[in-house]
Amino acid sequence: MSKFLLLFAVLILALTSAHSQIPGKDGLTVNGVALNDTQAQVVKKLGKPSRVIEEAADECVGGQVRTLYYPGLKVRVYGIENKYSVGDFEVTSSRWSVSGAKVGMMQAAITKRFGKASSSETENGKKIWYYHFDVEAPGNSNFYFRNDKVVQIYSMYLMC
Repeated sequence: MSKFLLLFAVLILALTSAHSQIPGKDGLTVNGVALNDTQAQVVKKLGKPSRVIEEAADECVGGQVRTLYYPGLKVRVYGIENKYSVGDFEVTSSRWSVSGAKVGMMQAAITKRFGKASSSETENGKKIWYYHFDVEAPGNSNFYFRNDKVVQIYSMYLMC
């Protein structure tokens, strides 16, 4: 009986661990920055951006969008009246850790870490793997590959 309980406990732990590696209900994080974090949290975790560009967000979202630029990373925060939160980020450098994944990793390593993609396609010579997550505002975390290596990682809320 105790062997059965031990086996059951190990199985539950393995399933829980495997599930926790799939992009979570709020998508991936980049160096600890998650979608919906405030702009202040982004700056606290990543430091001052090299530049910030502010413009009107499209009509579907409304308000303003600020793009915070770091070498190999763009973080877009959306908001109104100085209340801004992360709506998407794009990573193009191995300097950034995206929930343990990095630019330059092989496809097999991404599958091992996050499981099979929800869907995929090829666009402009890049293979794209989509991982969908479900929250009040659903979104995607996407891996872009060239020659079986990650060249870009993008995570976003679907806002329209």
